[in-house]
Formats: sequence, structure tokens, C-alpha cells
Amino acid sequence: MDNLMKIIDLTREIDVTTQVFPLYPKVSIIKLYRHETHGFEAELMIFVTHTSTHVDAPRHFIRNGLTIDKFPLSKSITNAYCISIIEVRDINRKILEQKLKEVNFEKGCSLLIYTGWSRYYGTDKYLSSDSPGLTEDAAQLLVEYNVPIIGIDTPSIDPGYSTDFKAHKLLLSNGIFIIENLTNLEQLVNKRFKLIVTPLKIINASASPARIFAVLED
Repeated sequence: MDNLMKIIDLTREIDVTTQVFPLYPKVSIIKLYRHETHGFEAELMIFVTHTSTHVDAPRHFIRNGLTIDKFPLSKSITNAYCISIIEVRDINRKILEQKLKEVNFEKGCSLLIYTGWSRYYGTDKYLSSDSPGLTEDAAQLLVEYNVPIIGIDTPSIDPGYSTDFKAHKLLLSNGIFIIENLTNLEQLVNKRFKLIVTPLKIINASASPARIFAVLED
């Protein structure tokens, strides 16, 4: 590997303690086969496709939208930027546009937003109505910037425990895939990098857990 290349893992782990929305069942991992008995190991895993770090496909809120198995390979590797917007629950268009200008954001690139909310992961506060997210007009700005992928270190791209999901619906209806529950974004703030996104090819699913990582070149 090129010594000048740095890879940063942005993915949370999945185990039986993984935090999920109250509506979802807890993660279950069963050791189905064991070396002592069968000569090999294999596990049975039960969890919602929107568990841990995951990618939302348009089908999540758009009835006839693309499912995650149709995730374009062209979006698996994109140029991306990370901006920092902390202590703001409702990230509106004005705030977002100013931050994009500060990093000289290029249209057609992906965007990750570091809010600092990940420090509450695993606590009740993480899923509370205080969690940051995008307002509808901020989501519209991303449509205008032709952003292929938007990611955030909160449980939802919408602010708080949203019930109308305006940002979700606007982004997904315009073919913008959403990554939620990211981590380690503080290492990428104000940087440009390659974003690698690898959801599972689950037929007709609205989302998939995914390994997400950034590749930085000095």
C-alpha cells in the first residue's frame, strides 16, 4: 500500500448491544454452528436493515424508488468533503451553504456532516428530539449541488425524532442516498477525500448496513 495513503473507518460495529430505534427489534446474533460440534463456525443474524451504520435507498420513503440492490456502483467510490456543524439542531440552507463555501465544495461530490452527536451514541440522548439534522431547504441545496451521497453522524438525516421526514423524502426522491450513524468524522473535517460505500446487495430492500471508509492522500 502507498505509505502516503490513510484509510479512516467510518463504520460502527454490529453486535447484540447495538443501539436501534425503539420501533426496531434488538440485534440478535446466534452461534448456529460451532467448531466443536460441526467443524466450522457460522452465525444467524437478525436485525433491521437500518441498523448501525447503514445506507438508505430511495425505497425507504419513496414507494417506487430504487431499492438498495440497485445502488449504482458509480456511487461506491466518490470524491467527498466533510464539514463541521456543531451545536445546531436544525441545519438550514443558510448554515449549510456557508459551510460548503468555506471548503470550496465542488458540485457532484458527496458530503459528510460532522455534528459531534456521535459522542452520545449508546445513550438515550442519541435518539432524542435534540439530535441534529437537515431542514427541507438544506436538503434542497444538496439537490442543487448534485450531491450523490449525504452522510451524518446522527441516527437520522432529519432533525430530532422527526415524524414528517421532509429531508429524507426530498433527498431520496432525487436519487440521493443517505448514510446514517457514521463515526470518526472528526478526523475528516474540512478535508477532501475518496468516500467508499459498500452496502450489501439485498434484493428489494430499503437499506443495508454497510462498511464505509474514507481514503485520504497526502
